[in-house]
Amino acid sequence: MDSSAYRNDNNKLLYLIEKSRLLLKKKLYYEAELSLFKSQALLKELYTVSIKKKIVSNLLSEEKDNYYGKIFERSFLFQTQVLLYLKIYSSPYFYKRKTLKEKFVRVELNKNERLKFLKKAKSVVIAWNSFYETLRNKTNKDRTQNYYQYLLAAIVHEAQGQKSELKIASILYRKILDNLKYMTKYLPLFNERYEENLKNYLSSKKQFKYKHTEFYKDLEQFILKRYFKVLNKLSNKKFKKEAKRLSYHYDKNKVKTHSLLLDVGYTSLMETKIISYNLNSALTKIEDPALRKTIELIGITTLSLFALNTLGYGHYVYRSNEDFVYYNGNAIGELVKNVGIDIKIPIVEFNKIMPKIRLLNEKREEMDSDITLLQSLEQELYITTKEYANRYYDSFGPKIALKYAAAIAAAYGTYKSLKDDPMGRTLALTQFFLSQKAIGATASVDLRQISSMPKCSFIIDANLTKGKYILEVESKTQEKKELEFRVSDSTTSLFAL
Repeated sequence: MDSSAYRNDNNKLLYLIEKSRLLLKKKLYYEAELSLFKSQALLKELYTVSIKKKIVSNLLSEEKDNYYGKIFERSFLFQTQVLLYLKIYSSPYFYKRKTLKEKFVRVELNKNERLKFLKKAKSVVIAWNSFYETLRNKTNKDRTQNYYQYLLAAIVHEAQGQKSELKIASILYRKILDNLKYMTKYLPLFNERYEENLKNYLSSKKQFKYKHTEFYKDLEQFILKRYFKVLNKLSNKKFKKEAKRLSYHYDKNKVKTHSLLLDVGYTSLMETKIISYNLNSALTKIEDPALRKTIELIGITTLSLFALNTLGYGHYVYRSNEDFVYYNGNAIGELVKNVGIDIKIPIVEFNKIMPKIRLLNEKREEMDSDITLLQSLEQELYITTKEYANRYYDSFGPKIALKYAAAIAAAYGTYKSLKDDPMGRTLALTQFFLSQKAIGATASVDLRQISSMPKCSFIIDANLTKGKYILEVESKTQEKKELEFRVSDSTTSLFAL
């Protein structure tokens, strides 16, 4: 937590968010809240960075750019605040200290005091919605429709219990139901044809394909059940009308009394992948008249061969059975025009296999429960990274490739002028490697991310009474884990664990 990588000014937001998550885990809710306040204030300050400056910073080293996160990471700040207040609401105590020098003391909360934090959670979901509304007015609406933001807001409003709050919850549940297919079209856990949709989105096509997964069907059924549970408390007339419209049979005997929100695991870390950008394409796009003339005099084929054989740089993008090129008596065996330049893009691994969860009572007997996957931040990271990598390749790939093309041409000029000098090749190589190092410094990929983000979030619905319970989480990538919790007030219907 105290490493310079986190604490320097460029990474201050990351440091504060990671600190907040750690404090949250330790039940130091008061200090976690202060850290989240600082995070939000800093985020607002950093978000004033102009679009022009941001575009420039994408070509600079990550060490020169302040980190202020991707959209879903900034959204995650609101999510963490909601989770914080729901944890306090569903817990009879937390730890607090007035100053850094004092020891932590346990603070007991009665029901009325806890309800204040439920109201705070409601205030955050309203601010969270405003965040997305602002984005929708400024950027592409298609990628700012966050179903989970609406869903968590609906759950929080429902937990308030008053008729006015239940009405808001019903509006939100219906909005999600009417738009769930559209809101999840890019998400692999919910739509098997997400890849086609992402390609169409990146090429500005408005054609979307759907093949819904079991996770999608479970989520849809969960929302339907919550929607009719709320309508059943509000209006018999509206209940019947909606049941007919949606062809839904509501069985109140199957509706559980309590809900547990649970975050599981951590998102994968971003890495880099090397892809090719066509050298021939880069050479033909050079706008500088002098450099263009130089390249025309040398010839693209000669430069490509010089890069491959003398500098040892680049590789063939694909094989061809024709136009074999021979150089120094060796068959190159591919088209020179398909020589590729290495460009790094960010990638993240995504595992579709979700952990298995069981709810046990104090006697370790498995209880009847409905377990629903609400969201996966890892799939958000996966899709966002793919989108960024495509845009990075299209926008900055040509610029980086042009820099390499110019460096190859300059090195060739040095090599040609010193071709009779035994040191000619060495000097040309040195010149190119120095240029390569400078280009690499300006084209490094920003791999910073919130490493403490949970892999996925579940909701477990069950009928609970006062007592101790155990949640058993089992996954193929991690050892089986158990989380014990206690219900001290059975009238509290929503718990964040």
